[in-house]
Amino acid sequence: TSNPEEILGAIRAGAREYIYPPCVPTLPQALERLSAERQKKAETVKPGGRTIGFVSAKGGLGATTLACHAATEIQRRTGHDTLLIDMDMSAGLVRSFIKTSSRYSILDACSNVHRLDKSFWRALVTNGHVGLEVLGAPIDSEVKDPPSPAQLRHVLRFARSQYEWILADLGRGRSMMLSGALDELDELLVVTTMEVPALLQVKQLLQYLRERRFGPQRIKLVLNRVVRRPELSIPDLEKLLGMNVF
Repeated sequence: TSNPEEILGAIRAGAREYIYPPCVPTLPQALERLSAERQKKAETVKPGGRTIGFVSAKGGLGATTLACHAATEIQRRTGHDTLLIDMDMSAGLVRSFIKTSSRYSILDACSNVHRLDKSFWRALVTNGHVGLEVLGAPIDSEVKDPPSPAQLRHVLRFARSQYEWILADLGRGRSMMLSGALDELDELLVVTTMEVPALLQVKQLLQYLRERRFGPQRIKLVLNRVVRRPELSIPDLEKLLGMNVF
């Protein structure tokens, strides 16, 4: 209705827009204006925001543990707002390691990119420690509707506008989540051990990153659980993989 008293009452109650029939062309114009405002907020990037990914050559090599420790330590040392995202669709262990209980996940963010703003984001994330927020992986291990690369990029860009540091656990190997996140990563830490199966997998992973034109200067090769006297020396390993150990 176009009743002035009802319009004033709605505005006093907090309404920002008031639309009454006929809705053409008023409604499309209002929606376009609101959409432009949301997009402008989402694309505002903080200077210094940095995104670091962690990926294992194969399962069980400790990338999730390293991501959790790194996020906690970066926040402690810098005092900056830090986000830890669990993008491991098969394991999703960050919730357990950081001891958070939020039921929302990266999938909820990806499926709601059209309404992603600061207030909506606050409902998705949970505090792991002071200054460190966590966005978990889906609790249900069977993901029926995986996010698109465009959705992942949108979420990571929005996160960059809200935090100085974003750390993402990308699971293992050449996953869909890794592929979708690559363009938004400042650095990718590739985690392996000295075991032969892990070295074979990491060699394939590094080749995949080269094919995707992910610059070698953005890749950091991390050796985990190095024994005191490994069968293969570090120089031999670097020669085998064509990359220095970080």
